[in-house]
Parts: sequence; structure tokens; C-alpha cells
Amino acid sequence: MAIFAPDEELESIRCIARTDEGGRFRCAARLDGHLAISAVHRSGSATKSIDLSRSESIDLSLSKGNGVIEGVIRDESGHPRTNVAIRLTRPRRNFIDDVYVTTSSSDGRFQVNVPKGTYVARAELDERTTSARLIELDDQASVDMTLDPRIDSNARIAAEAWSRKARSLLATTDPTGADDDLATLTPWFEGARIVGLGESTHGSRETFQLKHRIIRRLVEKEGFSVVALEANRGELKIADDYVRLVTKDEAAAVRSLGFWTWRTQELQDLLRWLREHNAGRLPRERVRLVGIDIQSTSELARSSSAWARKAGAPADMLATLELLEDPNLDYPSLPLEQRQSLLRVARALEAFSRERLAPSSVVRDAIGLARGLEFLSLAPPHDFEFRDRAMADNVLAELDSRGTERVVLWAHAGHVARGAFDGIATMGEHLARARGDAAYRPVLIGFRAGIFRAIDASKGPGAIGPISSFELPEAPNQTLEAVLASGADRPIAIGLRDVPSNTIPWFEARIPTRWAGGMFVNERATTILLAPRRAFDGIIIAPRSSPSIPATAPGN
Repeated sequence: MAIFAPDEELESIRCIARTDEGGRFRCAARLDGHLAISAVHRSGSATKSIDLSRSESIDLSLSKGNGVIEGVIRDESGHPRTNVAIRLTRPRRNFIDDVYVTTSSSDGRFQVNVPKGTYVARAELDERTTSARLIELDDQASVDMTLDPRIDSNARIAAEAWSRKARSLLATTDPTGADDDLATLTPWFEGARIVGLGESTHGSRETFQLKHRIIRRLVEKEGFSVVALEANRGELKIADDYVRLVTKDEAAAVRSLGFWTWRTQELQDLLRWLREHNAGRLPRERVRLVGIDIQSTSELARSSSAWARKAGAPADMLATLELLEDPNLDYPSLPLEQRQSLLRVARALEAFSRERLAPSSVVRDAIGLARGLEFLSLAPPHDFEFRDRAMADNVLAELDSRGTERVVLWAHAGHVARGAFDGIATMGEHLARARGDAAYRPVLIGFRAGIFRAIDASKGPGAIGPISSFELPEAPNQTLEAVLASGADRPIAIGLRDVPSNTIPWFEARIPTRWAGGMFVNERATTILLAPRRAFDGIIIAPRSSPSIPATAPGN
């Protein structure tokens, strides 16, 4: 039986121990704070969250699960590996996961008895891991995994030497300055229909300013006409009306950005510039700002309801839309039958809008409403999977709305990147599959050290605190930021489409990379393993980060 204690993010295995004949175990590692403990055996399993500041003794009782996961762990040469830690995570809502850990036997095999459900499987040995695998466990599932090859130190040295020669130093992060230095990025975007700008953390001022600078360049010099933001479609129409000079209410435009991550001075500056750029241009020539996210449906219900009343929609459809207009409606908590009924009406609205030959924007609102309701009914990780696929579809719909559009996409790097995380294809992967790598160009924008804002989730699983500022030290040696940007006192930009052959083993290996979303758990949890060249076409790294600044708009 294996006992493990991961850190608060449930990403790092801190201790593995085995029980003696009396079922007792002892962990020699120094542990403290909020941890998760798991025990697995062929006959059953158990998992439990604990606070070691209050207790040093833990008792677990195994429960026989109703499903079995088994498999074989091999190295890159195909040989079975013994004593590899296999972590099985069953995601749940509120960022609290069930986690089970076991180890492989002498022939590389493992078998665990766990509850049925959806799991993310990953194996770890001496800081080497496997790509995550998504498992749908009914009665039994088999999953074989291969450890990543060891990172080639010669390739890393070659990559560091080459990057010092190939990288460009950008003049500034200030979006109001001249953009001559950004000419070095032109080859990155040549022929692209979609450019994805992905920040490694939501709360960095310099990262947002760099994105603003690039958007200005793409709009003014490259003819991009749509800015697509990781914000809800319905709400962002208010900001779009503002930047296209339909309305004048800047405060309402900032509030419509929705998430705290976007209601910042940096995004407020972008809205003002888009409005200034559009001034004096014909309506059809104005740059549009569109939301691609599906996490809120009330504004879509409101706009759909207004059209449906004029179109003579049935009374039951209008009543349903009126219910969905309530921004305080807790849709996931409604009884299943009621949610299914509301979703059926939303889908009927789409069919009704098509029958009445409604404008394409009305049809897309109806589609967005149905997708949003479906998303709100899903549990992790299926909600993440559905959301990224839906956001990609929304980007493609904007791309095809006039046939000549070019879209610059603003979102977290975890959505923009090509590939998959925890076995789930990203929005960027869906876009690359749909239009090809030549048409879709993702860019990572990060920093080496400094301060950023995030929600404080450092007090343990499920404990969500306020939005705060957190500081990260200089990126450790052998991380992506250290290898590519060490010694630079200005932001560096480096393209990855054409790299020397002796550096490819490093650029296509999974490299430790700074990574934080809207929450901060601890410093360990701000690093992921990422294959940079597979995920991105270009990388920009600022030397320092300062926290993003809340917008000054009234009511923000």
C-alpha cells in the first residue's frame, strides 16, 4: 500500500510510505500545513485532507471502489520501470480534487481499486513525468504510459547559446511609444489569420502592456480587424459598442469586461486606444471587440429575449428567457429536470432564429446561450474541455463572419497554446486543427521575476481568499525563462518556428515554465512542464513584473 502527501495544489508528491504488517506507516519527510493523504491497495482506497499544524497522527479506512484502473509504465526505450509513482486525480468542483497515488511493481505494472468517475493519470520518476491521460472509468480501464526522456543537457546548452544570439530586445513595454522594435515580430505573423497572445499569468502589468503593444501593431500595420477576448460574449457587447463609438459610457464598458482579471487599467487603456483608432473611420472599417467565453448567459438571454419578442416567439420561450436574464440565477444548483428543460428551450430558440432568418449575430447569441447552459451543467474536467472547444468555435465564427477578418486573440496561455493539458485539448489546439499551423500563430508572454495579482488560494484546498499581490523570485536555472532570457534587462522576443537542429531536443522537451492562472496556491504551483516549440511559435519574456492595476472606472 502506498501513502502519499502532496502539496496544497495536489501537484507535488511529498512522501510515499508503505504500511507494515499492522497497517502502520511513517513518513520521514518534513511535512506541515494543509496536505492530502491517500492510500491505495488492490482491495480498496481512501483519500483525506488534513491539517498537520493540528495533528501528526492520521488514520485511514480503505473502502472498496467500484472500478479498477491498471496499466504499465515504461521508459522512452520501451522498458518497464519499477517504483514509478502513478497519480490519479479525480477533479471536483471548488478546486478540491480526490487524488490517489500508487507505485509500479518490478514489471512496471500497477492496479488500483477506486470509485468510478473521470480521472487524470500521470506518472513521475526522478522529476521525469508522463503526459497526462484522461480516463473515463466505468468498471475497468487500462492505461499504459511512457516517461518523458531525460532532458538533453547538450541541447539545453545549445538552446541557451543560440537564444542569446537570436533573441531580440524590445525597447519597452509601454504601448504608447514607437513600435519600430516590434518589426522583428513581423515574420511570426506573416500569413496568419489568427494570432493568439497568451499571458503566463493574468495579473501582470508588463504582460498586459506587451499584449497591448502587439495589438496596436497588428491593427495598424497588419490589418487585423477583430480583438477577441477571453470574456463572456453577451457582456462584452457593451465594451464593443464603446470602442466602435456606438455609446460613450466608458465605466459600463470596463464593467462589461466581467472578470476581475480584465477590469484593469491596462485593459482600460486598450479600450480607449481602440476607440481612438476607430474615430473617423466608417462603421464597417472599425475594429471590433468580441467576447468568446461562455461562462455567463444572462446578457445573451437578455439580447435574445428582446429579439424573440419582436419576432413573435412562443410564450413559454419568452418566459424561459426572462428567467435566464437574472444574473443571480444559480443555474448549476437547479434540479436536473429544470436544467434540461431550460436547455431544450435555448436550443429551440436557435432553431426558431434560423427559421425566421434572423441576423447572424442573433443566431450566434442563441447558440452561445445554449452552449453556456450546457457548460454550466458540466463537472470538471468535462467543463474545461467543453469551454475550450466552444471558445475556439466562437473565434472561428468571428473569423468567418465577413470572410476577410484577421483576429488577434487575448487569453491565458493555457487556452492559447497548441496541445493539451491534463489530456484536454486547448482552444489553441482546436484552432490549429481547424485552420492549420500556418493560419494560427500562438505566442507566450511571460516574465522572469516580480509581482503579480491573483486570488489567494494558499490557505488550503477549498479556502478561497481575496485578490492579493504575490512575488516570485528569479526564475530557477534550467527553466524556460532562465534559459531564454537570462541577463536581459529588457523584454526579449524569440521566434521558434526555425531553430537550429541541435536545439530541437530541448525546445520540444517538456521544460519547467512559469505559469499561474487567476489563483495563487504556492510558489511550487506556479511552474508547469511545457514543450515550448510544440505549444508556441514565439515567446516574449519581460525581465520583471509588477501587479496589474485595477481600473479607475466608477463601479469597478
